[in-house]
Amino acid sequence: METSLVPAGSLRRRDELNFLETPPPLKNLDELPYPDFSSFNLTEYKELEVLPILSSRGCVNRCVFCNERIQNLGFRFRSGVSLFKEVISQIEKHPEVTSFSFQDSLVNGSPRELGVFADLLIDYPRKVWWWGQANIRREMTKSFCEKLKQAGCICLAYGIESGSNRILKLMNKGITKEEAEEVIRNTSTAGISVRANFMFGFPGEEEEDFQETLDFIERNHEFINSVNPAREFGIFRDTPMAQNPSQFGVNLAQGERYWQTIDGKNNYLVRLNKHKRFCELATRLGIELNTTFSEEMYSACEQNYLASQHP
Repeated sequence: METSLVPAGSLRRRDELNFLETPPPLKNLDELPYPDFSSFNLTEYKELEVLPILSSRGCVNRCVFCNERIQNLGFRFRSGVSLFKEVISQIEKHPEVTSFSFQDSLVNGSPRELGVFADLLIDYPRKVWWWGQANIRREMTKSFCEKLKQAGCICLAYGIESGSNRILKLMNKGITKEEAEEVIRNTSTAGISVRANFMFGFPGEEEEDFQETLDFIERNHEFINSVNPAREFGIFRDTPMAQNPSQFGVNLAQGERYWQTIDGKNNYLVRLNKHKRFCELATRLGIELNTTFSEEMYSACEQNYLASQHP
């Protein structure tokens, strides 16, 4: 086989294993062909009217806990026209499809192209519903969110992570809690469902910082439909936190899941307790939880952790 025809990865020939160089990423994502679902019987799927779609690769942010941008070598996005043409193409091939679920990290990495996509959908005679993850951005104004709603957007999931500006700065999130509040309120008042992601136990997080996160959801609970709280705050490979743990005061001797801070103040049980407190408050406030939340679950997690400490 001619190895130049194989784009990347490894190739075994007899007893020889050859590792092939990864090519540079495709710059123009509009050149990609549309996914072909013709071999799938969509009636056999739970949500037969929904198809996945991708608008980008990577992320515009450089959060220290995330490897999305690193693994995708930056951020690249498709044009709004390309996205619209894919939607129309899929609907023509699969008339039963009414909705599209964006599978990338953020649909608003390029607000300009998202606006183009929305304008084209608004002018399209058939209603199309869609949802996805989004970034807290100043461009997500009330009028822009209203346009997205008119274009069929029904839900946006925002990575807020913390209600403490000090922790957001340590995370290199590039946002403030005030900006997050404004965006989720703009989104909610436009009639778009808001899902918010949070995480607890970032190295350096004090009780006061965590209380600010609790205060954040209490202050904004009317504008948050559901929350997705990270239970463990695992440290992913290839992230700045994994590559330079000492810079963040982290000891990874017990692995990416059971890591603790060098001073011993922040360990798995501390983070688990914060998750429980957050979920209890969210439940009292009537916010839907996109996570398992039960005393049995916490007990099992605690027992597994303690067992790992005494193998």
